[in-house]
Amino acid sequence: MTIYTQNKSVQIFKVEDRLFKENWYHDSDSEAKFKQNLTKTPSDWKYRTETITYQNNEFGYRTKEFNKINWKKSIVVFGCSLVYGVGVSEKDTIASQLSEITGHYVVNMGVNGSSGQFSVHNLICLLQHYKPKAIAIGWSDASRVPLYLKDRTIHCGSWKDDPAMLGLSHRRYDWHGNSVLQLQQLIARRLGMTADFTLFESVRKILDTPYCPIIDHGRDLSHGGVKTYKNVANCVAQQLSL
Repeated sequence: MTIYTQNKSVQIFKVEDRLFKENWYHDSDSEAKFKQNLTKTPSDWKYRTETITYQNNEFGYRTKEFNKINWKKSIVVFGCSLVYGVGVSEKDTIASQLSEITGHYVVNMGVNGSSGQFSVHNLICLLQHYKPKAIAIGWSDASRVPLYLKDRTIHCGSWKDDPAMLGLSHRRYDWHGNSVLQLQQLIARRLGMTADFTLFESVRKILDTPYCPIIDHGRDLSHGGVKTYKNVANCVAQQLSL
């Protein structure tokens, strides 16, 4: 995913998935995958009739333009595609359901394929300019790690796009990856993180954080669904006590 810096003092990464117009499909929730899923789902499957649209802000995040957000009254949630909400409507994302529960606007800072390190990076940079009401992070698998290049960042993990084999090394030397993830959690807490969670069973064995298992699926049949994200939203809300 390509990154850019707005100027030398702003380092929040822009991601290449900057969907300025509404798009019906995104990432693993592709049109081809949808047509395939139609052949193996029941006749009352909700996504036979429910349309999903994706639209991102200038920086590539599924939320309002940053200059339109009242940060002091907003909650920020960082994470990967599970936080972004691949496979579900915006109203069904963790951010939107958390907003419904708390009454506060929730900024969705989920980035597909990203790691805990990427979330902490964006948190550090965001705090240079904004002071949100609360901060939550959804921790990804410990094998994920960003590869910082001059003109872009590659999110490495258990997939083919791992040119420096960073994801492979984190899986091979899992003690190292686990230790890095624990350190990231400690840093996030020092920075003011007020809630966290994971949807990865592997992470529950590494971090002291609530585990919210995936109990249903979105339109792509691989990411979480409405019920899963409702549970996550309730989990975060209980920690925030707003």
